[in-house]
Amino acid sequence: MTQDCPRRDTRRTLFGNFLKANISLIHDSRAAKEGISKNRAKLAEMKEKAPYGIKCGACFSEAFKLFDKEVSLMRFLQVVRNIDGK
Repeated sequence: MTQDCPRRDTRRTLFGNFLKANISLIHDSRAAKEGISKNRAKLAEMKEKAPYGIKCGACFSEAFKLFDKEVSLMRFLQVVRNIDGK
């Protein structure tokens, strides 16, 4: 989040809650693929509706990067589970 954003705390909470909800997909591998696509679309929709223009671009860019890292971690953990048979 950019330091000088007037909506920084609100956006941090919003993105934090979004990313936490995304983590729930890790427990259901069948729903994960569809859920990830839906959540990516939801994040894109949030960006479209954001009223703060360019400054929000930096915040959303960071949120998309964190989302992609989270998805990569979920995929890695699913591979490990498949290897371990758990």
